[in-house]
Amino acid sequence: MTINQIIKNTAIMLGLSDVVELIESKPSKTELRRNDNYVLLLRCINLVASNIASNYRPLETSETLSTTAGNRIDFSRLSHSVLKIMDVRSPVTNWRVPFTLFTDHITVSNPGSFRVIYTFVPHFETGNEYNPFQFSDEVLTYGTAAEYAFINGMFSEAQVWNIKLENLLFNTKRKCGENITMPATFRR
Repeated sequence: MTINQIIKNTAIMLGLSDVVELIESKPSKTELRRNDNYVLLLRCINLVASNIASNYRPLETSETLSTTAGNRIDFSRLSHSVLKIMDVRSPVTNWRVPFTLFTDHITVSNPGSFRVIYTFVPHFETGNEYNPFQFSDEVLTYGTAAEYAFINGMFSEAQVWNIKLENLLFNTKRKCGENITMPATFRR
């Protein structure tokens, strides 16, 4: 499901008919950006995705990059916002390469190409992206509804959506056989 479909489902649950009608009309990116409710829902879904990736289900990827001067690999050259560098490996031998971590880059001892394995925070800009998490779209829908309601001062409604989110996350973890510890960021 695309992010716009998740935003549409959230708008239906929240009674935001202007957003539903807008998405159904297949608007341009500029038209979407003119709707304040759509923009806020997109911000909310990014916040929820960030919380999930940071506290619940990290998204991992790898990219092969060449070092620059000083044997650096700048995070700005990676495709996603880095959450945590997991490993650096030789793309030829797959051997681990020692690295030094800095706030905006890593350094390695020798120049060359290296495969950087990292977790990242997704960021949705157009609404045409797909849900990157390996669980149901309802997680993002409920989380977005909770954040939107909270931001707009609808605290009891935010609590209802947050409880639904927590229950869904709890059941997802239980089905996967994982230890069940809910992140504090979803508790209000």
